[in-house]
Amino acid sequence: MVERFVGIDVALREHRIAVLDRDGEAVGPSFTIAASKDGVATLLRTLDARGATAAQTLIGLEASGHLWENLEAALIGAGYRVIVLNPRQTRRYRDVVRRQAKTDDIDAHVIAGLLRSGAAQASYVPDEQIQSLRELARLRARLMADRQDYLRQL
Repeated sequence: MVERFVGIDVALREHRIAVLDRDGEAVGPSFTIAASKDGVATLLRTLDARGATAAQTLIGLEASGHLWENLEAALIGAGYRVIVLNPRQTRRYRDVVRRQAKTDDIDAHVIAGLLRSGAAQASYVPDEQIQSLRELARLRARLMADRQDYLRQL
């Protein structure tokens, strides 16, 4: 049975985290971690301190660009269940619960609340081979654009 619901608002430099219990009450204040390996270590220590064990915790984060990928991999590697959410889904849920303002803190709570409601639907996450192909396609496009820039400079 899930005892803790963790919402993570993913960003480039730092992530905002909110932890709710099964009654929807905050388990400690929301907090921020760096978007780094040290930040993930801080997250895992804090979750453990708040009783959010891997077996009893569900974690949700928005699929914003590629920023969520390393965090998801680290959390899954630590044994947590992770659901990647479409940002449109969290925006709709925020509108339903009438939290109109958009802040990182509110978004983290909205994501945790969405998980708790049972209405969260996992976003499509391509397998590793498709992700690799996408990375190669992005790299090729960037290299082609660089080539055109260099040709214009000649």
